[in-house]
Amino acid sequence: MNPLESAQTELVDLLAKKDDIDRKIAAIQQSIQILEPLYGRQFTGARPRSLVEDLANDVRNLGITDAIERVLMSQPGVWMAPTIVRDHLVERGYQIVGDNPMANVHTVLKRLVDRKGPIVSIASGKDTVYRYDPSVPPPSVRYIVGTPQPQPPPQITAETLKQFENNPLKGKNLK
Repeated sequence: MNPLESAQTELVDLLAKKDDIDRKIAAIQQSIQILEPLYGRQFTGARPRSLVEDLANDVRNLGITDAIERVLMSQPGVWMAPTIVRDHLVERGYQIVGDNPMANVHTVLKRLVDRKGPIVSIASGKDTVYRYDPSVPPPSVRYIVGTPQPQPPPQITAETLKQFENNPLKGKNLK
């Protein structure tokens, strides 16, 4: 295996592990949210959740897609309107740039849903709301080193049609 294939294989493995870790973090966060009211704040010392919250809240150095994804993942199962997502970003110190920041938020949310992964949406009246659903698996890694990749179907062009029309075997029964 050459160094490029080795690096590609390692990347595929790490991405799969990252998706698994993200799902586990979301599940543990959800468990803590469920258990916390039952047990109150009886934990002594630093609570494990504080580290998770710190990691989930730190979006300042991320790109907008990762920042929005992290906001949604920090509250699994909670439906959020785009304005709520924006408010969470601002509360966490993220600076949305551009003339129309909400357009950026809307676009990223739609793209996250289009990935067919754990970010899902539902139309609520005239608005759409979004959430992180840890039960939905992330999109599978489509490129695996060493496997043949499916080829896209050929495109029919005007030249292809012209060749078909001029084919001397056209209309003949070939057996």
